Amino acid sequence: MNILLVISLEITLIVTLLILLIISWTTSETSTQSNDPFECGMELFNIKHTPFYIHYYLIGVLFLIFDLEFIVSIPMLFMSCLIYNWMLVWFIYFFVMFLGVLVEVWLGTLDWKM
Repeated sequence: MNILLVISLEITLIVTLLILLIISWTTSETSTQSNDPFECGMELFNIKHTPFYIHYYLIGVLFLIFDLEFIVSIPMLFMSCLIYNWMLVWFIYFFVMFLGVLVEVWLGTLDWKM
């Protein structure tokens, strides 16, 4: 029992030291010009890129997620002869998918206003 306590204390100490080491390496001071595309100190006169609307990206990700969920549900059709309560499984599965769509509508992700 004593050996187990010593080993657990050593592991805790090693993990704590690793976390402190990672934190000390990752913290750095940021300057206001570190986000600029040029590091020579010159200010930009105009913006050269067009803005990217994150809404299109979110719609694409939602489409992929719900499309993959539907593709995953297709094998349930072939398993219906093996599962006695396949109607209940289908109902629960599509109810969860419908709740996901309702949450996205409620959060406003599917609104097309710009």
